[in-house]
Amino acid sequence: MDVLVWFRSDLRVNDHPALSRAAALGAVLPVFVADPQDWAGPEAAGRHWAFVSAALAELGEDLNRLGAPLSLRQGAAAEVLPRLCRARGIRHIVSHRRAWTAPRDAELRRVLEAEGITWEEISEETPGLAPPERLTAVEGAVAGLIPPARSLGLKDDPCPCAQGGGRRAGLQLLDSFVSGRGVNAPVGSLSPLAGERSSLRLSAYLTWGLLSQAEVRAALPGSLPPEVAKTVLARLNARRRAAGLEGAVQKAAQLSPALAAFAEGRSGLPFADALMRYLRATGWVNAHARSLLASVALHQLGGDFRASGQMLARLLTDYDPAIFWFQMQKVAAARPVDPLRAGETFDPEGRFLRRWCPELNAVPGAYLHRPWRWSGAGSVLGRRYPEPLADPQRALRAAAALHRAKRREEADFAVIEDPRPFLFAPPAPNAQLTLDL
Repeated sequence: MDVLVWFRSDLRVNDHPALSRAAALGAVLPVFVADPQDWAGPEAAGRHWAFVSAALAELGEDLNRLGAPLSLRQGAAAEVLPRLCRARGIRHIVSHRRAWTAPRDAELRRVLEAEGITWEEISEETPGLAPPERLTAVEGAVAGLIPPARSLGLKDDPCPCAQGGGRRAGLQLLDSFVSGRGVNAPVGSLSPLAGERSSLRLSAYLTWGLLSQAEVRAALPGSLPPEVAKTVLARLNARRRAAGLEGAVQKAAQLSPALAAFAEGRSGLPFADALMRYLRATGWVNAHARSLLASVALHQLGGDFRASGQMLARLLTDYDPAIFWFQMQKVAAARPVDPLRAGETFDPEGRFLRRWCPELNAVPGAYLHRPWRWSGAGSVLGRRYPEPLADPQRALRAAAALHRAKRREEADFAVIEDPRPFLFAPPAPNAQLTLDL
């Protein structure tokens, strides 16, 4: 039996149960559909597609070595998949189950059933399926080209220091982490200076399935201390739980002038701006930086929840909606973060800040995180570097007061309805904003 294997966010051939299942049934047609609907959302960005494009190039090479080319097509999945099946006489599709897109997938299933095509969805953790050593390709399969970002409606999105796409880059990161780089992982999760060296930095590779959870688990503990390996496993478990969350299509939210300025790293809050500029350049920041940026957007600048989230989602190469939006809710409900104190704590000498906000190089170290207190502030603020968009301490006090009021309201509600304060302490995935993988 000829089988179409639909690659979605599982861009690998190793530890790929759907591919193994299809290979056991007969000849295989591997397919990836660049569906404009997947890339039309307000969270989508060119840096996401750049990462996926590199992954697709490697995936195509790996499939070619196994004997079956990757058929790349652009268009609506509900049109592309039936058309490919009709052209090749295929009546069976296999893919991994993806909860986040379940509402859309239900409509696709109806379309396929009307064409007499069965769609078998299996878990990425299905046991007992050996990886194929060789694939038999469906006769007449044509590879296709990776479409450019602009054809999907994505704008130019410079990210000069982005993580390399492709499975091999992810394997190198994993190996370097378990062989010694991750020894200081607890420190790396806190400090932006140590983050690149000490954080695992595999979120993007897990989001798009270049590596499987099983592969990462198998590499542990390596040379890592037991407590570090335990922490990584806990975060992997959190991602597994998040995989069961369903999502909904989001409408675009308008950025306020304050959020638009913050997105450019020009909020007037030095450490937060340095982190934002770093994120723009790399597509990644470590765990505490993510929480800080979200907190500043929501609490200090009073940003709309959807607008703040969409802004950050566009910048994070590893954006995973199932994890990200749940974590945004947790940050919105949490105590506001003081970005000034965070800068003084994690970057006391100002090395990180001066690198990413060179306009402040003239400011003495004692005033670097609060330049408005410097007697010469007039030569910098409002000229080379903006004044704060909001009074930092007043905004923090107002946000903290609002947080306390919400906590009181939630506590009263919990006594009546449920003893668990679910809104402010949900049993939830914590792998992307509270601790990066």
